[in-house]
Amino acid sequence: MHLKYKVEFYQAADGSFPVQDYIFEGNDEKKVALMIAVIQRLEALGPELRATNMDKLIDGPIGELRKERHRILYGRDGEDYILLSAFLKRTHKTPLEQIELAKKRFHEHMQKKKYN
Repeated sequence: MHLKYKVEFYQAADGSFPVQDYIFEGNDEKKVALMIAVIQRLEALGPELRATNMDKLIDGPIGELRKERHRILYGRDGEDYILLSAFLKRTHKTPLEQIELAKKRFHEHMQKKKYN
């Protein structure tokens, strides 16, 4: 699979990587493999992934990767994707607090990028 797009994990101020933590802590190998496969599809297809049921536009640059009930919110910056937040979906709609958290983290990421 040829990778066209860059995908990176959001890094919090304390040095942690919240999406990585979600993927690897408390999930069995099968679920980890499923989530990694969706991330790899994003790397390969970028915006074309939207044509599948694995990707959904949420608001502005914020999108949602979906596999089973697992969700990863990301921000798009040109050809780059930043994985911002991850959670297990328990309701019909994406929780507003997760969307707001993703927007906040995307803003922080863009500010950090601007000054580096």
